[in-house]
Amino acid sequence: MKRKVIIFIISVIFLLCLVWILFSNKSAEVKSFTYEIEENNEELIIEVNYQFTINTGDFSYATIVLDSFFYQRLKNPESIEPIFLNGGVSGSTRIIINKEDLTSDFIESLKSKERNPFRAISIGEEISL
Repeated sequence: MKRKVIIFIISVIFLLCLVWILFSNKSAEVKSFTYEIEENNEELIIEVNYQFTINTGDFSYATIVLDSFFYQRLKNPESIEPIFLNGGVSGSTRIIINKEDLTSDFIESLKSKERNPFRAISIGEEISL
């Protein structure tokens, strides 16, 4: 009888460990994400400040995803390269968009934040803005 109880306890511990390994709580969080838009004669300049944290898991990078409309107008693609995470990171980037053929109403809607130039942030999973 004692032997069966010990085997049962070991089996339960083994199953709990297996469940913990397979379904561990991996999560990443956007602590802050702000942006300001300025314009000059030829460009829209988007100043982005961000802070990401990783609670657990193996997420190695974050990517700021622009609305698809802006990719063809992007003047500095290096500004949206993946941001490597090490427990958490904060920083900023400057995204420069060619504003040729954009209407003043469209530009004003971006500057007033009625229209969001970003689609999402990708951190191991997509987090909608």
